[in-house]
Amino acid sequence: MIYIITFFLTQKINILIFSCNVNADHTNFEVFLRNFNLEFEKDKIFDPHELHFDQEIRDLNDEHVTWLYNKIEKNFENARFWFTATPIIGYIDSEKIYIADGNHRLAAAQRFNELNGSKKINNFPVSFLILSKITHAQKLVLMSMAEEKVYENRKPLTKYEILKNARILLKNCPEVLKLPPLPENATTSEQNDYSKKCVQAIMGFFHVCHPSLVLSNIWKATRITDNDFDKMYPHFKNLPSGFDVNDFDVVFNKYLLSPIKITELMTMEKFPKLEIFRKMLRKDVKKEVIPLLKHLKAYEYSWDDFQHMKFIAGEKYVTSQGTNHTNTVLQHYLSAKGRELRHHKTVSKKLMYLQKHFSLW
Repeated sequence: MIYIITFFLTQKINILIFSCNVNADHTNFEVFLRNFNLEFEKDKIFDPHELHFDQEIRDLNDEHVTWLYNKIEKNFENARFWFTATPIIGYIDSEKIYIADGNHRLAAAQRFNELNGSKKINNFPVSFLILSKITHAQKLVLMSMAEEKVYENRKPLTKYEILKNARILLKNCPEVLKLPPLPENATTSEQNDYSKKCVQAIMGFFHVCHPSLVLSNIWKATRITDNDFDKMYPHFKNLPSGFDVNDFDVVFNKYLLSPIKITELMTMEKFPKLEIFRKMLRKDVKKEVIPLLKHLKAYEYSWDDFQHMKFIAGEKYVTSQGTNHTNTVLQHYLSAKGRELRHHKTVSKKLMYLQKHFSLW
């Protein structure tokens, strides 16, 4: 890699200007971008204050920004190292330039300029500028490639950041991790084997130094919808001390049939003590009607949820008893009738069976 650094003295202000020539070591970036038909430019230079942060992968860590800032301040002449150790990757969205990988370095440069009157970093190097918006998964692949050979002086992802980003890959493009899809009716043994492969693949992709940072059942996080996961994620950092992989296993498993209640519990403004919260997750979560119908393959997707309730229980029953009471009764009814429904092969036959036997039940 060839890095060229030049200093200019203008009106007693030291301006640091750098450029980084991408050579054969970065060929894999170009191949990846071309494979996705992404137009890009190399070795672009910008005023750091013209650039914007993209925190989709992880939030800025002020401690790491301060660490970088101090390195630059103590050795301004050699600051180029901190900006060119790995490629800085940007992209354009709505005529603004965002940094997909290199946000801590950008934050350190901006802070340096704000706090130093006589020295400025006015030329911030972007190794690859992608000329369009890119997906979350594409950002993750580029980040993994950028950090592949650099393990020191980088800010590793936290356990919850790994969970958040690995879920995106496992759900949308598991082939990136070289993982085959898990069979829909996988046995316990197959699930355990898949869990081990997931952890190994994720540790390699995110360059994780210790397996404790990757939940052993991380693949189950794909069961949670994007909307519900986005609601839950900001609350993870406030979970009770001691909340572990077994507790997450309860969350992932119970979410399948109780998404509303699990989302409600996992987005509490203030979590109770660990033992109380564990009891709430294990004892207070009841199966919900619509997820149950989908699980039993008795859900007609051309109907709305309320139509299912009226069809099974009857409009008169729903009107007289109310939606909440009907919902509670149907929860127990569907749980009791799950075994019998296996004998009926189509959605319509299952619904007809449920309708016929509801009044008798």
